[in-house]
Amino acid sequence: MLIPGGFQKTILLVKKFIMKSRLFIIILLVFIGIRHLSSQSSFEIIYELEPNKSEYFFNVFEDDSGNYLALGGLMYDTSSYLVSSLIIKINSSGELIQEKIFHKQDTSYALFYGMQKQNGNYLMIGIMQPSPLTKSKIIYTCELTPNLERIWEKNNLIPDPNISFRPNDFLIDSNSIVIEGKCDTVTDGSLDDFLSFFRVNFNGEVIDSKIYNEWKDFGNSSAFIFNYDSTGYVLYGITAKNYSPIEWVEINKDFEITNYISTIDPQHTAHTPLSARWLPNGNILSGAMAGSNYNTYVRLMDSQLNTVQDTLLAYNETTYVITLNGMDYTDPDNIWLGTFYGLPTFFAGEEVFRIHIFNSEGHLKGMKVYGGEMRYWFYNLVSTSDGGCIITGEVPDTNGSWNTNGYIIKVMPDDILTNAEDTPLAYDRDVSVYPNPFDDYLNIETLRKDLRISLFDVNGQKILERDISNSIRSKLFTGNIKSGFYFYNITDNGRVIQSGKLLKR
Repeated sequence: MLIPGGFQKTILLVKKFIMKSRLFIIILLVFIGIRHLSSQSSFEIIYELEPNKSEYFFNVFEDDSGNYLALGGLMYDTSSYLVSSLIIKINSSGELIQEKIFHKQDTSYALFYGMQKQNGNYLMIGIMQPSPLTKSKIIYTCELTPNLERIWEKNNLIPDPNISFRPNDFLIDSNSIVIEGKCDTVTDGSLDDFLSFFRVNFNGEVIDSKIYNEWKDFGNSSAFIFNYDSTGYVLYGITAKNYSPIEWVEINKDFEITNYISTIDPQHTAHTPLSARWLPNGNILSGAMAGSNYNTYVRLMDSQLNTVQDTLLAYNETTYVITLNGMDYTDPDNIWLGTFYGLPTFFAGEEVFRIHIFNSEGHLKGMKVYGGEMRYWFYNLVSTSDGGCIITGEVPDTNGSWNTNGYIIKVMPDDILTNAEDTPLAYDRDVSVYPNPFDDYLNIETLRKDLRISLFDVNGQKILERDISNSIRSKLFTGNIKSGFYFYNITDNGRVIQSGKLLKR
């Protein structure tokens, strides 16, 4: 797979293009439970070509008509090491409008970023491998009509002696797109990861670039954002100058590094993946991995980078902020943050992901737990013009499979801030009960108040019932319960709002 820098996937998931005459393939688009939540704007899509093929979506953007274009790649055959570019267009209700696959013989390429130009066409940017056994030497650009017909395409070689480029993030800046990433000069990529910037105009040409051989980008994905007054850029995450760790790097429009800070807050050093957004009042909110336990740390800082508010979201599992970009907002009082279990999709397991909403003061307003039937991997979260957010990634076609399906979920604030039982999404939960299997304790995590949990054996006999304390996390002693399978109910004033099955070891 053409994978952005730092993703530790163990194989190159790429596919051979078998078609002989078609440039366009009719895809079986399987909407496995496209479920409308509390409004027509919410939906969930699992996109599958056919069994034993893989699809994934790196990014999504919204056009002037309110449609969403999801970009990524299609992999046909792991033995051939080839990727084709994949684009689908869906409307605001999640219905398929158009789909397109672009194939190049003996060449792998995938699309990472896109935008709509003033003429109504789409500009797409990705990377290309000239052959399956070489690295991504080429920054690829193309322009498409609203019907996804390609008008032109251009290949931009990165300068020697660099042999590969891996994009991390991008910004649309006036009449250009600025891409931040990593360049390598060695085959295995273990020594380099040079901090790199490329500017691409709307005609698809690289017009400016800068590669810093003394700076290394060690993060899976740092936040690449404008500075507050948009006169330059900021890279916030994990970089290093001559191997000395740096958390905050300021860059001007000529890609010159003008300032940097080694450690913003010694008590809370940065980890990646990390996402950040400026707020209208000049504060900055960020979400990142936190320490060796891989929890989620949300920090609000003022314009002088002093910590104003911090929140630690200590979940049971290893938690990643969505890898390329996991935070965004349209309304600064509803700031989206997405997290998921940080293992590649092809590891077996029934894992969850979470979607949070924070306000502009850095306080958690609401959170929902999704999933539980498969393992997910997410790349991007983008806020939408209607105040919602849309998240793109991939999910295995069967549990533990190496083959993946493209995954898209769109949610609105009401879907997070209302009770899960009021929304029909099957894997939408307000209460997380873990671990499973459990030993002497069960942990219960919820933002809701005045709940009660009941535990039943396989014969339906109630063996335990407790009130859940009015705190985010509660601990329930289960040391006196025998090993075996049990069922639980969560009730609110006698009404069952959630149930499930647990195993006592």
